Amino acid sequence: MDRVSNRFSTTILTPHPGEASRLLNTNSAEIQKNRIGAIQEIIDLTNSIVILKGHKTLLGMKSEAILTCLDGNPGMAIAGMGDVLAGTIASFVCQGLHHHLNPWQASCLAVEIHALAADSLVNNGVGPIGITPSELSKEMRHVLNLNT
Repeated sequence: MDRVSNRFSTTILTPHPGEASRLLNTNSAEIQKNRIGAIQEIIDLTNSIVILKGHKTLLGMKSEAILTCLDGNPGMAIAGMGDVLAGTIASFVCQGLHHHLNPWQASCLAVEIHALAADSLVNNGVGPIGITPSELSKEMRHVLNLNT
């Protein structure tokens, strides 16, 4: 674990509670009981930006307060949504170099756009049951363009 916590470059982890439980050698129920404690423990263990996905996704890193995303909905709890989020984070980090966003800011922006797009779909009669990652990706573009 020393190699993980002593890196020279920024790492961004996006575990859901099951993945977080494996990182912390516990179970998902324990992660859900104390999400703030779990994210803090992962941050301390890995020295990473951590996005603990789930209802009210949490974001944190060593030098920042833990944030809670209040947007999003249960339709996001399907396979592939985390892949959309991870790709968006990577894209925003790379684009952020041009727009003067650091990885923390890019990660926060990606989480918010991801959640807002899911809510926008529901507000427009799509889901929450049955939202697909492809629909979410397209809606993210729409939401991002509305807010720029």
